[in-house]
Amino acid sequence: MEHFLANRVITPWQPFYRTYPHKGGASITSVNDRNLIDFDLGVFCSRTPKAANSAIVTNLAHLKFGEHMLDRDAKKHFMTPAGLPRRS
Repeated sequence: MEHFLANRVITPWQPFYRTYPHKGGASITSVNDRNLIDFDLGVFCSRTPKAANSAIVTNLAHLKFGEHMLDRDAKKHFMTPAGLPRRS
């Protein structure tokens, strides 16, 4: 039920997706989870399957935090488009 709510109700109404609506064939949750944003590094990364994503994310985390971490942990430290605040 939580996945359904995020996919159909919550995520499409976040400020980023209200400005840039998702129109692709994949679920909005899948698309959102594959993107990361970091303002300190000045990075927007759209992860494409089988394209060295783990290496990229772990290296970004190393640049930002100065320590090595597993890719699944590193991904949790970055913001996704749905997590962006409304522009003031």
